[in-house]
Amino acid sequence: MKVSIFICDSPEAMLQAEAELPGDGEVLYKTPNARSETGDIVRYFVKPPRSPGATLDKFTGKYLLIALL
Repeated sequence: MKVSIFICDSPEAMLQAEAELPGDGEVLYKTPNARSETGDIVRYFVKPPRSPGATLDKFTGKYLLIALL
């Protein structure tokens, strides 16, 4: 199994990506509503020198779908 991350420009594109998942695909996370990501939800937990509370802002304004395939 592998984890796939879909970064979409619109809620419609996110729904289409979800619809195209294979039958055994499992959604681990998706942007919960029609409002795009703020960037605060995506965190990285890496040992020093990065802080566990640091956030990424690369996904701000995008719609995320993370699936296990």
